[in-house]
Amino acid sequence: AAVARNAEVLRYVDDALRADKEVVLAAVAQDGCALKHASSILKTDREIVLAAVKQRGSVLIYATPKLWNNPALQCFTFYQQAAVVDFAANQLGFVLSNASAAVIGN
Repeated sequence: AAVARNAEVLRYVDDALRADKEVVLAAVAQDGCALKHASSILKTDREIVLAAVKQRGSVLIYATPKLWNNPALQCFTFYQQAAVVDFAANQLGFVLSNASAAVIGN
C-alpha cells in the first residue's frame, strides 16, 4: 500500500481509509505522525497508538486523552526528553508530573 511507503499519504485519503485499521497501522509503523490523520475511532485503538508511539513517542498527543496515562504507552513517549519536557511545560503543564527529576533539572 502507498501508506506503507509514505505515511503522509494518509493525510489525503478518504475517511474510509483513515478508518481502516490495516491501512492506518501500516502508516503509523512507517511514521508515527500519521496518527494525526487517523480516524477518531482509531485514535482510541491501543494497538494503533502503541505502534505510533513506538515509532515516535511524541505523537501520543494525537491519541485520545484516555490513553495518555496508559503505562504501556508512556514508556515510549516523550516524558524523558528534555527538549520536549520544556515544550510540555509551555503547552501541557500537567505532563511535568510524569517527567523524571533528571530531565526536569536540565
